[in-house]
Amino acid sequence: MNERPKLFCKYRTWKAAVERDRKTGEYVERNRTKELLLKAEFFCQPPRFFDDPHDGLQGARPTGGPRDIDRFILNNLRGVPEIMRKHGLSSLTQLGSVKDAEDVPVLARLARKNSRRKTRVLSLSADHANELMWSFYADNHRGICLCFDSEHPFFANARSVDYVDDPTTIPVCKDGHLASDPLLYCKGRAWEWQKEWRIVWADEEPKLVPFPRDALKAVVVGDWFVQPWFDDLIQSLIQCGYRVPIYQMERLPDSFAFQTVSLGEIGPKT
Repeated sequence: MNERPKLFCKYRTWKAAVERDRKTGEYVERNRTKELLLKAEFFCQPPRFFDDPHDGLQGARPTGGPRDIDRFILNNLRGVPEIMRKHGLSSLTQLGSVKDAEDVPVLARLARKNSRRKTRVLSLSADHANELMWSFYADNHRGICLCFDSEHPFFANARSVDYVDDPTTIPVCKDGHLASDPLLYCKGRAWEWQKEWRIVWADEEPKLVPFPRDALKAVVVGDWFVQPWFDDLIQSLIQCGYRVPIYQMERLPDSFAFQTVSLGEIGPKT
């Protein structure tokens, strides 16, 4: 288990995007990070929608291609055809009748895989100055990083992600609770740079999870944060009653390093 950091960091873009409204069908401009601050809500979804295809080992994701069925059988039904042939079963619904000591663990593993699809995850980082995180998740250094108090009760269930070479070495879930499955807290070593911590909830809904405003302790903007966005960011923080210092990442001359520069503190209107 990694040592708990003082701050949990959420990297975000500040750039508004044009999206189609599901209710009206019209295209509207939305700043999702601004909405996050205004409403004090995290958007959390299952790992199968994340950028790591292996995340949570939740199985195949359909692409519409001719190999979808092969991926589904290999990832989602691995071992099932052999068990069905072995016991002369004609439908998947009959698998519940299998009591063979050799086959039960295989079916339990598949049930465990399916249960991980019924969760939602809040991903956080232990480092506000992670150059790759700024590139991947903060609009190529033009976005922001929201820093939260890791000791706030809201984050009590946060767990560090283990980066491993072989997911088969991860132990089984002992208490049977969906959010406790260790496979939801492990990733391949290729992602070790994320220094990730997670909170996992059972069930896919509600995807919007309210957080306490007083848990936000700092806002860091990227080195390339666009100057015209500052007023919008500051007004959003003031409007919602946040009291936080603002910093900016700044490149050090003649080096590959960054420093964090203070830009002052934002407080609510009196």
